[in-house]
This record gives sequence, C-alpha cells and structure tokens, in this order.
Amino acid sequence: MTVMRASTRRLVPLLAVLLTAACEDYTRNVTAPPPPPPAATPIPGVPADLTVTCDKPQLDLDEAPAGATCTVRPTNGFRGSVRLSCSGLPAEMECAFSPAEVNITGTSAVVSGLSVTRTIMADPGRTTVQVVAEGGDVKRTADLAVNVNPACAGFFRRATFSGNCSDGAPHWRCIEFSDGYRWHLVPTADIRGYTRESCFGMAVESTDNAGAVRYRHVLGTNLITTVGSIYR
Repeated sequence: MTVMRASTRRLVPLLAVLLTAACEDYTRNVTAPPPPPPAATPIPGVPADLTVTCDKPQLDLDEAPAGATCTVRPTNGFRGSVRLSCSGLPAEMECAFSPAEVNITGTSAVVSGLSVTRTIMADPGRTTVQVVAEGGDVKRTADLAVNVNPACAGFFRRATFSGNCSDGAPHWRCIEFSDGYRWHLVPTADIRGYTRESCFGMAVESTDNAGAVRYRHVLGTNLITTVGSIYR
C-alpha cells in the first residue's frame, strides 16, 4: 500500500506537466483571425477622388425595365454626398437610381440600383450611355451599353393618309388597318393579310408579307413603323 501511494504522488506532477504542454501546443496551433486592413491614408497633395462602376457591361432592354447595380468607391479621402444620373440617353429612354444620392462617410464603397426603361418609340439597336457620379468638384463616368430589342420598338407618329388612294402607279394603293388608319401609297403585291400582337399593353396590327417589308400600326393611335425598310 505504501508503494502505491508513492506512485500516485509521483504521477500527479507528471500529469500536470503533460496537460500544460498539451494546452500550450493547442494554443500555438489555433489560427488567429487576420488583423483588419489599415485604413487608406490620403496621399498628400493628391485631391480626393471617386470611381463609379456597374456590374453589367450591357443592358438588353425589352418592354420591361432592365437593371444593374452601380458602385461608387472613394479614393484618397473623399467624403460627402454623390449624385447619380445618366447622360446620353435617347429621348425615348429614362433611367432612375435607387437611391439617387449616396453618402460617403469612410473608406467603404456604396451601391445604388439602376433601372432603365423605354417607350414603344425608342429606336432599336445598341447605344452607349454614361452613368454619372458627381460629388463636390468631382465628376466621374462609366460607359454602359443599352441594346433595344426591335420587337416592340421604332414606332413614330404620322397622321393617317388623307389623300386619294387611287392616285399612284399601277398596283399601288393605301394600306388600311382595322381602326381606319391608312398608310400612304405602297406596292401591295406581297401583302397577304394582317396579324395582331401586343406591345406595351397596346394592340399592334401588322401586315403579313411574303416580302422583306412589313407595316405595323398601334391601333387607336397615329403610331406606325416599318420592318425591313428605313423609310419613314
């Protein structure tokens, strides 16, 4: 019995040493979180500035609005409010930001949602507009391509033809739509009837053609367009 008590007394310090070593080893192997990045220090003599970028290089614009997220980043200690707008938009397009003004209070970037809409009169095809960020004396821009789907685009205003439809070359006559609107004298050998579709919630009547040119009219309005021809 005396031998067993002596052995126990010798084991207690040994266990304490082993536990201490295990804890120290665990502590050494625990990965500490990285320190936060230092705040950007303004460069003396260089004015405060900012940049603006958007997450999409191109918006494909159909009847529904198209959107992107635009980011404003301060550089060299810029602080203050920044107004966002669009430049170079065609007359039949509009853009809106939410929010339209952001506030820079530190070194972090801020974001705003961009929405671009158009009407049935917007010309089809691709155009480049600019996203503009203005704050204080600083103005920066970012290019953004906008592509207008031609399916419901390119309409223009033209009064119904009031002349004599029998005047003109042989085999030419007026095209008359179901609401009484008449297009000017055109060759009609390839017109085979009419179809209906909807654009921006409005009824559009189109000629069915075997040829390249179709004529489209928004019923109840003086809006007309051609497909396959540049003539207006």
